Amino acid sequence: MSKKGIETIALLLLVGILILAIAMWLMSAFGTSPELSSRTLAAVNCHTVRSYLLKYYREVGNDTPADRVSDFVTYVTDAEKKLIFSREPPIEPYTSRRDIGFYLLLPDKLESVRPVPIGYTTPITTKAGQIYRGILFMRGQQITTVILQEKVWKNIIGNEDFEKKKPDLYIWRERLNYLKDQSQKRK
Repeated sequence: MSKKGIETIALLLLVGILILAIAMWLMSAFGTSPELSSRTLAAVNCHTVRSYLLKYYREVGNDTPADRVSDFVTYVTDAEKKLIFSREPPIEPYTSRRDIGFYLLLPDKLESVRPVPIGYTTPITTKAGQIYRGILFMRGQQITTVILQEKVWKNIIGNEDFEKKKPDLYIWRERLNYLKDQSQKRK
């Protein structure tokens, strides 16, 4: 091989190493996802509940039971379904800031002419100290999720005492780890 061919290969290797070093630096600097805000996490959880509500109403059709809230909670807490739902609040140390409670106001049918609230979350406090709630609204046959300031939500729903009522269900993201640990302790 000629001297020029060796220099070309060495240059290509050097450029390749330089590109690899830059890529590794970028991955280490930006590879971890930025921490999501509390409001964003609440919106993600609301969308999760929304997707299960849509599936639930599709499956039950016109045969909705008298106690729809209890039936839906049983539907999502079934072991064959998603294991992130729980009737009981998260237990330390298996909690995360992604966990949230839901209060449900489910209608007979997934149908309404005007927007109707069908669920809301426990309070979400931002780093700035503002309090929000994730709200599920139904209009027509659609469910929309929004994040509203606590005072705006209270103006919509009235003076219900939010804090004395236990949520109907919880999204508990670390629940699977808790269940695994509990089953290992029983052995």
